[in-house]
Formats: sequence, structure tokens, C-alpha cells
Amino acid sequence: LFGLYQEGLISEEEALRNADSANNVRLKIKFAKEGDDAADARPAGLSLASLEDEGVGSIF
Repeated sequence: LFGLYQEGLISEEEALRNADSANNVRLKIKFAKEGDDAADARPAGLSLASLEDEGVGSIF
């Protein structure tokens, strides 16, 4: 539905009305309207690091 909306084949209201999760579609549309600046403002994610890599020994 989001792809159809982006291509201009359906309206935002139509996409939301037919979505399994209207909130998810609404957020996708919102972020698409805000452009790449919104993507840059969101957290990049999490990463894992071994404690051994930081010189910390085992706690077990």
C-alpha cells in the first residue's frame, strides 16, 4: 500500500483505510514526507562488543 501511495496510485486515506496496521503505514508516509533528514535523525541502532575486547575479564 505504501508503494502504491508513493506512486500516486492511491491516496493516503485509501492506504490507511486498507492497511493491516494503519499506524505503520502512517509512520512510513510521515517519514517519507520528511525525507532523508528524518532518517538521519533516527538512532542508527545498537551494536555488541565483547568485554574481552575492552580488556575486561570474565565475570563467571
